[in-house]
Amino acid sequence: MQVHSSRFGILEISPADLLWMPEGMVGYEADRHWTIIPDDRGAGCLWLQSIREPETAFALLHPAQWIPEYRLVVDAGTLARLGGDTADRIFVWVPVARAEEGFQLQLQLPVVINASSRCGLQLIVAGQMPLDLSRSPRDPLGTPEVPLAVAITRTTNTSAA
Repeated sequence: MQVHSSRFGILEISPADLLWMPEGMVGYEADRHWTIIPDDRGAGCLWLQSIREPETAFALLHPAQWIPEYRLVVDAGTLARLGGDTADRIFVWVPVARAEEGFQLQLQLPVVINASSRCGLQLIVAGQMPLDLSRSPRDPLGTPEVPLAVAITRTTNTSAA
């Protein structure tokens, strides 16, 4: 199936590579179908691309890559909503937002993905402040495992990322 992206052009993806987010993303609740696109630059970044809206994509980073002590407690109810009762194939990523100078990890808005059921949820976590990467940058600890096997072929590139 072809997916149009203003950032990546026309992508050829398998329907098996779709990610179902029953509640969408904060501010994008109508977008329920997404795909994950690894960043070609190898920075440990993934892109969460909306299937419905070509202009909508979120950069995601693995929080432990920047903050080794970052922990997210996922309760049994959330695991059930993700289509499972075990955390074996659960992956946590956080959106990256532009800041005045640099970027911020949005630690209070993690995206939790069950790679087995291909279901994801964006949670709102109280008490987690964003990390401003412009003020206290850390070297990434390495590229974490990409949570979903995504086979993407770029057929046309309409604009640069």
